[in-house]
Amino acid sequence: MKTKLIKVGNSKGVRIPKPMIEEAGLSDDIELILDDNRIILQSTITPRANWDEGFSTDSESVGETVPYLSNDWDEEEWTW
Repeated sequence: MKTKLIKVGNSKGVRIPKPMIEEAGLSDDIELILDDNRIILQSTITPRANWDEGFSTDSESVGETVPYLSNDWDEEEWTW
């Protein structure tokens, strides 16, 4: 998509169409990255941020959040 730079005070800006903003997951705060001859706009919000905190390898905490439901298959097929 081609667009033009617009004057914003002493700077220049670019108008980004709303569907493009939504698809990129941009919010009010963005990160600007200069890479060679390109300017990259990137969301400061990381998708799935802090998900690792929601998952635990500690078997005791897993039992608290996800109840263990045994069934006949567990009793018949598993050798403990």
